[in-house]
Amino acid sequence: MDEVNRMLQEQGFDILCISESWLTDPTQDRILVFPGYRIMRGDRPAGPAGGRRAAVRGGGVAIIYRDTLTATILPIPTAGSCESLWLCIGGGGHRSVTVGAVYRAPSVPVASAIGDLHDQLRAALGYGRPTFCLGDTNINLLRPDGPGVRQYGAALHELGLFQLVRVPTHLEPSESLIDHVITNVPDLDADVLPPADAVADHLTVTVRVPFRRGSRRPAPFTARSWRKVNWDAVCLDFLRADWSAVYSAADLDNKVGR
Repeated sequence: MDEVNRMLQEQGFDILCISESWLTDPTQDRILVFPGYRIMRGDRPAGPAGGRRAAVRGGGVAIIYRDTLTATILPIPTAGSCESLWLCIGGGGHRSVTVGAVYRAPSVPVASAIGDLHDQLRAALGYGRPTFCLGDTNINLLRPDGPGVRQYGAALHELGLFQLVRVPTHLEPSESLIDHVITNVPDLDADVLPPADAVADHLTVTVRVPFRRGSRRPAPFTARSWRKVNWDAVCLDFLRADWSAVYSAADLDNKVGR
């Protein structure tokens, strides 16, 4: 947590997506303290008591975002092959965006995970907002003939999506590009932070999105037309009015209320 907080303060991220949070139900949000930020969690389901998945640790995703923003969980369906959390994030006059954090465990078959991710992305795009999906897919794009790479590329192409990361994000035991940024916003670039004091054995991928502030609709109001008013009559009504209740009110709010 100290390393994550240091990263948030030094980098000034508005939104941070985390793969493999390793959080579980007993871990309460109140102990996950990130000053100036809030957290939403998508913990890995523990499975039925005594079941095969009950003892499986790890996994899980989370999204940390500035407390000046608002976030709403989106009901994106999943088949369970690709762990995920999807939010609509906006506020502060900025345009709302759809953000997803995803993780595919290496033990999950590539084909089923790609199909699950494809369906999630299609559902997310249905909200009609700029969409960003970040996370560890464990699909190494440095190996064009590797497991699932072609199927993965075809799935993104079908949905009109772009994968922004072009350099290795995981260095040991060999270099691989398994941490991706998927978006429907063209002409963006992703960077990889240097590995000094890395939080994990994955490098941190960053993307800057220069969204303009959304235009606010003017609030409707009702006004009385004063063009034909008889001002002498108005002044006479004021003179005849009983102002004693206003004079006796203790403070300005009560005077206005009278």
